[in-house]
Amino acid sequence: MQRFGLVLFLFAIMVLFGCGREHPIPRVEITTPISPQSGDMVIISYILYDLEGRPATIEVEYSVDGLSWKAATEGTGGDGKTSLVSAARGKAHSFVWNSVADLGYADYNTVYIRIRPTTKRTGNWARSGAFSVRNRKWNANVVVSANGYEPAVAVFKTMVDDKIYVVFSRDDSGDKNVYITLSTDGGNSFETPMKVPEATTGANQHRPDIAVTSDGKFYIVYQEDTSADSNVWCVSGTYDMIKGFMFLSPVQVDDDTTGAYRSERPKVVTAGTTVIVVWQNNNGGNFDVVMDVDSGSGFGTDTVVSDSTITQEAEPVVTLNAGATDLYIFWRHYNGTDFDIYCDHSTSADWRTFGIDIKVDSGTGNSQKASASAGASRFFALFEDDRNTATSGLDIILRYGDVGGFSEKTVSADTGDQTSPAITAYDDDNIFVFYIQNNGLFCKKGVYSASAWAFDSLERVDDDGSNAAKSSPDTALYGGVPLVVFVDNRSGTNAVYFAKRKP
Repeated sequence: MQRFGLVLFLFAIMVLFGCGREHPIPRVEITTPISPQSGDMVIISYILYDLEGRPATIEVEYSVDGLSWKAATEGTGGDGKTSLVSAARGKAHSFVWNSVADLGYADYNTVYIRIRPTTKRTGNWARSGAFSVRNRKWNANVVVSANGYEPAVAVFKTMVDDKIYVVFSRDDSGDKNVYITLSTDGGNSFETPMKVPEATTGANQHRPDIAVTSDGKFYIVYQEDTSADSNVWCVSGTYDMIKGFMFLSPVQVDDDTTGAYRSERPKVVTAGTTVIVVWQNNNGGNFDVVMDVDSGSGFGTDTVVSDSTITQEAEPVVTLNAGATDLYIFWRHYNGTDFDIYCDHSTSADWRTFGIDIKVDSGTGNSQKASASAGASRFFALFEDDRNTATSGLDIILRYGDVGGFSEKTVSADTGDQTSPAITAYDDDNIFVFYIQNNGLFCKKGVYSASAWAFDSLERVDDDGSNAAKSSPDTALYGGVPLVVFVDNRSGTNAVYFAKRKP
């Protein structure tokens, strides 16, 4: 009898304290975020219900199609995911979602969030409605020309002037020509391209480059191929809002009059009103890097930059520091086994006195297709490198430093090839690098701090969803904001596109 009474007593205790019955299932109601959302602090508001008011934990997932789901990365702020207060009538909470960590710097028109709560029991998933996320760091691409290739860009921006110039090559009725256009509204639209004057009618003009002097004149250099030779020519001019483009006659830059030296691949920079042009030339039987300067009285005698007379020196690029006191020329050097990146440096008043060639890359494989830029005292060379081809394909390598030497940073060593590098420097410690990967054009911002380079997450520049081929990026700064021109085949033919990063 006493034992029976004890059993009744224990049963009464269990009933009194809820043992022996199931706990209620918690639930969540989500408020769909207003479109568009962006960044690393997307606030997801929801109400947490539980009839017993027990503390809850939540799981949070996201989807871009409503079918496949992944764990959502928590951002800074909000109420977290554990020890959440619930109530029978509901308790308001917020979860902060780092959409950049999960979606990257991309745009999505339909994104969903779902939340599942757990107290003593686990509830069902509650799903938001669709909302959009706009994380792209780049504005919508603008078509510069529906037909073209080999683009180059230059900026002239002052308190009273605002011009973005783009030059490119185009195939016209069997021969190649160079065209120029410009934007006066920050790259939102471009003028109808105009053909740049030919040095020789009917010859092929291509591989253009452009720079602008401090007085607003543009200088276009291009390679012209005739049946006898290749030469480098320069066309200068101005743009007037009423008269449009006004050109001077083409001027030959190289001093080759024999028809045998193949002057090719010109690049141009300006220092004040001085124009500096570099190119490759096989005057000595092998390609050398040569240059010439126009300080106001025309181009003179070519100056050979590269030291070697028995190897191939080609693909030169040129850059000046912010104070226009140091000139660096980088190029591809063939050592008999593989390709290296070399450079030389000038500080002379006429820019024609150079030192000893310096090897820039540190690898034992092939380094080529260099792009160059500079801050006030630090110089940058960005190039392709195949030292890790067996494991990751072509990589993008950054070498940075000054005449005292260069240090190295791998920008990208992802699986597959990264190609066509381009770089622009905001200052010594802030750079933007570009390259092609998996038919997409990408950008990374690099920041130098605590004696090391750190690169932000990868930013997709093109807004093409067709996975069409991209090539030939060229970049410049527009009031501190990077912009880029590139070739895109999304329409089925090579076209020149423009993109500008959001401030």
